[in-house]
Amino acid sequence: MTNPSELLRRYFEAYNAHDASALGRLVGDKITLSRPGQSASGRDALLGTYAVDWVDFPDCRLDVKHSGTDGNHVFAEATFRGNNTGSLHLPDGTVAPPTGRPIALECGLFGDVEGGVLTALRVYWDNALSMQQLGLLPG
Repeated sequence: MTNPSELLRRYFEAYNAHDASALGRLVGDKITLSRPGQSASGRDALLGTYAVDWVDFPDCRLDVKHSGTDGNHVFAEATFRGNNTGSLHLPDGTVAPPTGRPIALECGLFGDVEGGVLTALRVYWDNALSMQQLGLLPG
């Protein structure tokens, strides 16, 4: 069984490699994901959400600054970085053309671990700042 700290490390490694197969092995089949403007329930929905990230920002990655665990809970502070060179899927379902702009967003991630897999993820970032960086809001 993977300890929560190792599980979190492998999660970031798989996300940064855009490796859906590896991510699928790290999350439970009924995982829940919540993040600004979006939620997903189940492994396939979570992987679908990440697949959209990888289309919108083909070079995206999460650079972890700090991470830790508390029993069966994991947490991390990271910076999401990427360039919007793919289509841009907005939380309301609208698909916009790429802006070509870079983005660097500070985010927090909190997760629950059961049976050696992630069962819930809650991710937070400043959505207004993301829209400003992409040129979709004045800033």
